[in-house]
Amino acid sequence: MADVRLHQGRAPTIIITEPAVIVGSQFQQLRQHNLTLEDLRKSGVPLSHVAILETQAQKTKDDCVMYALNYAIKAYKNANQFDDIHQGLQRGALPTEDESRTKTTLGALEQTSSYPLMNGDTHAAFGADFLPVDFYKHGASLTQARELMKRPDGRMAGRVNSENHREAENLIQRNQAFRMTRSVLLDDGTPSSTQFSASIDGFRLQEIKRVLAAAQR
Repeated sequence: MADVRLHQGRAPTIIITEPAVIVGSQFQQLRQHNLTLEDLRKSGVPLSHVAILETQAQKTKDDCVMYALNYAIKAYKNANQFDDIHQGLQRGALPTEDESRTKTTLGALEQTSSYPLMNGDTHAAFGADFLPVDFYKHGASLTQARELMKRPDGRMAGRVNSENHREAENLIQRNQAFRMTRSVLLDDGTPSSTQFSASIDGFRLQEIKRVLAAAQR
């Protein structure tokens, strides 16, 4: 999902929220990001005005569209926090990026690489350092939920459900409530079973119900 801001007389700023990882298997995601960045550069967008925030919430190749839709809604609801990031990008800066970048798959790969991996001066950072906790509401991994809630700054310890619910729900509780087992095929064709949170499927059903209800009005 990309949050784009236009600024009168100045170049636009763009925040790309990557629900999975920047690099990906066999560098496929990284190649796609670089193609997108090259298109932006050719259209006149300075890449120092672009930031990719990697959340690592999505753990499979499925549900890309649903995560993108969910992130678009959350970006709208948290516009003020995105405003702060865009203001920094207008100056070609992303605060605390150096430390945050090392937590991404791109940063990890850069530690062992002697040449640039991402086009231009594009910024990259770990989503949890910049985004509110509800961007991780539908995260698939219970391990990640536990790690996020242990953050010393407490950023990821708040409620993720709306105040319309009687009881608050945190990341771990949300993950456990939607936990299920899925059979998958590994890259070598071997069958395997894995546990994950199907919370994003709950969001999918919620949006389907909304569309059907609107169509019946």
